[in-house]
Amino acid sequence: MADLSNEFMDGPIPGESLTKELGGEPHERPPMYTDPEEVYDFLVEKITSDKVMEKISVSVQLGVPAELVVRAITFVGWAEGYYSIDNMMLVLGPITELTFAILDKSGIDYEKLAPRKQDATLEVAYRKLARLKGDAEEINIEEELPEESMSVLGVGDEDVLEEVVDDIPEILDATEEPGGLMSRRE
Repeated sequence: MADLSNEFMDGPIPGESLTKELGGEPHERPPMYTDPEEVYDFLVEKITSDKVMEKISVSVQLGVPAELVVRAITFVGWAEGYYSIDNMMLVLGPITELTFAILDKSGIDYEKLAPRKQDATLEVAYRKLARLKGDAEEINIEEELPEESMSVLGVGDEDVLEEVVDDIPEILDATEEPGGLMSRRE
């Protein structure tokens, strides 16, 4: 049996990354491409190459959503210092759509988007707040939300939500007068 205690203790201590010289990582240096159009052209050239398209098609045929494959490709470009995180986010949508179009044209059966967990908690809170303010009639959560949204709430979450929503009128009424050196009195 392997001794795991040594492996556990060989890791970096908290804050160790802050003691390294700034610029040691590729994404900490100025990027190679600063214009979103240049970033888009760079990624189009990479993605449309035969080698990369073959890897993308194999990945999506294995069941990996195409969106996640494109996110990984664009993330690697940022991590290697080709472009900034901002430009990565700007071109992510168009590059994803381009990849979808290429996969559609090639006739590959694939899943476009990764499944997302729907959280109905915020929607329920908004509806209850509207009801408390008198903007809406009594809302039955079970009737208003689809069944899959209710499974996210889980057992006991409705009670917690009720407690939070019950405190909202007190929070809204507890507006304090501004105080302090720079505040204005009216």
